[in-house]
Amino acid sequence: MSIAYLQYGGDQKFHLESGRICQIGRSLSNEVVVQDAEVSRHHATVEVRGNDHILTDAGSRNGTCLNGARITGPVRLKHGDRIEVGNTSVLFFRPDSGLGLGVFGEDATIAATLSPPTQLCFVLSMSGLDNLARNADPARLDAALVACRNQVAQALDRQSIRDVRYAGDLLICSISQEGGIDKPDALERALRAVSDLAIALEQLPAHAGVIGRVQVAGGLWLQEFAGENGSLSMNNALALATEAARNGGTTFLLNGAGTQRVRHWSNSNDKLLLEPAGSAQHFPGAASLQLFQLPQILPL
Repeated sequence: MSIAYLQYGGDQKFHLESGRICQIGRSLSNEVVVQDAEVSRHHATVEVRGNDHILTDAGSRNGTCLNGARITGPVRLKHGDRIEVGNTSVLFFRPDSGLGLGVFGEDATIAATLSPPTQLCFVLSMSGLDNLARNADPARLDAALVACRNQVAQALDRQSIRDVRYAGDLLICSISQEGGIDKPDALERALRAVSDLAIALEQLPAHAGVIGRVQVAGGLWLQEFAGENGSLSMNNALALATEAARNGGTTFLLNGAGTQRVRHWSNSNDKLLLEPAGSAQHFPGAASLQLFQLPQILPL
């Protein structure tokens, strides 16, 4: 769920939730009640659609403005936008927008179709962000998200991972094998990055000063043959990540090719790689393990 909220009347906040329309107006039946004679009883709405937050005027008498310009139809909100109804301003905050935390939605499918030819794809998903947004102080949450973004960027940079995108509560990466025999293996780079990223993301509540947990799950797809379609690989990685999230946080799924490579590194890895549950069983040879076990399977 996206960490997004409206702030009004000084320090009052309304958290925006998926599947719920927030009404703004003078009537006490609205989610955001504005005591302003220039505001209509039901003035405007903000609706969560997938990973977007859409502002719409509700046929008000004096219209609705966004950052000083009157809107003529539904518009997508951005972090820091100022909604103006009558003589009152309502601020839209989405401090997670640079990190890409939100909800599973059509953005994930779009990201998959844009995947370039690649050797390996991995996806991480996050849950528990709604409680984080509800309970954290906004200023401290902003600072925590900045720190987390920096940790994520550093973890990816250490493994020279450049093709990164965010879609809802998904972090999506594609990796191609670098040329040269002295270059690190793409699978090893990916698993080292995943291990560091999971730690960074799970530390968000502590940085924000909130008791709780952000759970991370994920899936990885290593191409099984040369020339395998990159978009198909990404869709398969998304499917594995979705299944891992259903099985609870900290679960990580690898496809058959990835599992074989991990087993090749060490025979002891067989003790950590488990038969996957649910729809992941449709991928022959796939295996699951816990994220905290990733360092144990990496080659020395």
